[in-house]
Amino acid sequence: MLPERYEESEAPYADTAQALFAVFFLSVWTADSFWLRWTTHLSWQVPGVVRATLFLLLALVGGYFSWKAHEQIFGVTRDEPELVDYGVFRLSRHPMYLGSDLPFLQLPSLL
Repeated sequence: MLPERYEESEAPYADTAQALFAVFFLSVWTADSFWLRWTTHLSWQVPGVVRATLFLLLALVGGYFSWKAHEQIFGVTRDEPELVDYGVFRLSRHPMYLGSDLPFLQLPSLL
């Protein structure tokens, strides 16, 4: 059964948390891009073969998450709506997004 009020929902402070994480991300990105430059220096310390292997591994894990989420949602017929909280949805609320975003974590260090 879905909650009728927002305050009773699964995550009533999700909007606030997302805004705080966005501010945190932009702060770290700005500091690293214009001042610290840690990611630029650290990416050259790891050999290209290791970075390419990590990228491939993240792409495979991401593909698995997307495939299992698609199978779990569209491969099952439900009589009434329900919150899916098993399988890959136990690990992530949006496993398709997570699966498509995982390879991008490693992509900048390949360039």
